[in-house]
Amino acid sequence: MGLTIATIKQELERRKFPKMLTEDDYQGIIDACLREMNRYNPLRTIASFTTVSGQQDYRIFDTEDATTAGICASAQKIIEVYWNPGGDWSSLNIYSPGWQMLSQVILYTGNYFNQPSQMMVLRQKLDNWKKQFGSQGFDILGNIGKADSVLRLYPVPQTNEAKVLVEFRAKNTLTDITDAYEDVFMQWAEHYTADTLANMYATTAGIELLGFSDSTAAMKYWQGKADRYREKAIDTQGGMQQGVVDRT
Repeated sequence: MGLTIATIKQELERRKFPKMLTEDDYQGIIDACLREMNRYNPLRTIASFTTVSGQQDYRIFDTEDATTAGICASAQKIIEVYWNPGGDWSSLNIYSPGWQMLSQVILYTGNYFNQPSQMMVLRQKLDNWKKQFGSQGFDILGNIGKADSVLRLYPVPQTNEAKVLVEFRAKNTLTDITDAYEDVFMQWAEHYTADTLANMYATTAGIELLGFSDSTAAMKYWQGKADRYREKAIDTQGGMQQGVVDRT
């Protein structure tokens, strides 16, 4: 079923976190958790679009663009761009194990590669292709994520059948948090929920003290909890180098 605001709120309240936080408070907590996930566990995705003859610049961040449909709208960083200036990839004379998976699954299905079990094989094939044919030139003109920024290809495409594969790191959304990453996400949820409670006791009058002698004692308690939760999360996730884990 996946995580939702309601399920996150319910789990923490079952563990005796105070029930004073609203769903809007939890939305802010989730947004902060996703920023941490973007830092420590970014999504690594491969997407594709087809070039237009004579067109060098492509709005890969613009969801309204008719050519690319904004396939990189959620990108944090463009890692690599693969394409065959001579035409479609199927015209290349490459016969090696796994190439059929590359040509058929990626190039002739949807815009996004979403089969994590085959991600490593795909990247090996792309690395082999790059060794054989060399890197193709590209630049990102503008800021990543802005709709008017463009991907510029070199040389200028001379066919409208050239498929371009873009490998990039994407921002997480709550729906991207699968069972495998739920525990990691909840470590940040614990930290930011405790931090939010500490902020409430520090800045708002009239909050129920729930057994504390005064709001200062409550603030110190929850700030201490928040610090310990953050330390635990960093100890667990700090060794995960950005981009090491392939996720789609």
